[in-house]
Parts: sequence; C-alpha cells; structure tokens
Amino acid sequence: MKMVEWIPHYTLITHAIDILLVYLIIYKLLSWLKRTHALDLIKGLFLIFLIFLVSSVLQLTTLNWILEKFTTVLIILVVIIFQPELRRFFRKNRLKWKRIYDHK
Repeated sequence: MKMVEWIPHYTLITHAIDILLVYLIIYKLLSWLKRTHALDLIKGLFLIFLIFLVSSVLQLTTLNWILEKFTTVLIILVVIIFQPELRRFFRKNRLKWKRIYDHK
C-alpha cells in the first residue's frame, strides 16, 4: 500500500484533480479552435474518421487503403494549415515559461 493512500479521501481528491485537468485541457483546446476558425476543419477530419471506421467495419478494402494512405498526408497538411496558429501558440507559451523561469 502506498503512503499517500493513507490520506483520507485520497482517491476522491485524485479523481477530482483528474477531472479538473481534463476539463481545462478540453476547454483550452475548444477555445483555441474557436479563435482560429478551425472548427470546420476538425468537423471534416471527424467525418473522414467516421468514413474510415465504417469502411473498416464493412471491410471495404480499397477505401480503407486510400484512407490509410491519406492519413499520412493528412498529418503534414494539418501542420501546414495550422502553421500560423502553431507558431503563435508556441511563441505565447515560450514567453509564459520564460517569465516563470526568469523570476527564480
């Protein structure tokens, strides 16, 4: 038994922290997507994923092969399409981390 498990309500606290962190990550991701107008792109990616899922279940081999090849290109396309947003995101977070570490 771990030492921290002796703390009363340990599992309740860890579950609450876990849920809070997942909520914050999803909230930040959705707010970022809303600001970048990328929600339409995400909907398209979700549609492609659903088509891939259906083609896998129905064992449509040709469509499966095409979609598998498309996913490798899709990763590169997403990086290219989101390049300005990614640059802005990394620049903003770099400045935050720099301020945090400079105060030590």
